[in-house]
Parts: sequence; C-alpha cells; structure tokens
Amino acid sequence: MAIPNQVHRARKRANPKWFNANIKQLTKKKFTLHFRIRSAPRNSELRLLYATVCKQVKTAVRNAICKFEASIVRASRSNAETLSKASSTLMHLPHGWCQDREHSQYPV
Repeated sequence: MAIPNQVHRARKRANPKWFNANIKQLTKKKFTLHFRIRSAPRNSELRLLYATVCKQVKTAVRNAICKFEASIVRASRSNAETLSKASSTLMHLPHGWCQDREHSQYPV
C-alpha cells in the first residue's frame, strides 16, 4: 500500500485575509448547487436558488473586502510605517469594491 507524500495543491493555497466563515459557507452552498444543476439541467427552481446564492456570495465578499480595507486604513492612520504596508496590501484588492468613500482608497 502506498502512502501519499504530497499535499494537494488546493490545501497549500492560503485564504485571503478578508475571508470568513460566512463566505466559506456560502461558497460551499454555491458549489453544491452548481453540481446539482449539472445533474438536473432543466430544474428551474435550482437555477433560481443558484442565482440568489451567487448574489449573496457577491455581496458577502464585497462587504468583507470593504471591512478589511477600512480596518487597514483605520490602523494605518496613526502610524506612517504601517501606511506603506497597508498601501501594498490594498494594491492586491480589486479596484472599486468598497462603496464607502470615507474609508476607500480607490475611486468608485
């Protein structure tokens, strides 16, 4: 019997810093609905449920990124050294995600 000695690539990938349990639960639900739709392609109820879950995932991700961005900006206002670290972290976020202009570094 062979013992696997390699770690699956998906397990090595780290979650983003804004990722939380709610987003994980919603993406898992979206993933299972996707495969249920593939097994029953003509089921319109599943398609509607999938569309609503997709919208929930989008808003949850948008809100999580906005909160993360706002927390970095709030923390960096007091210290100039952390401001440079925060700007490099925020550069990896998609532009225009945070609708709150007070905390957002990016134009909407």
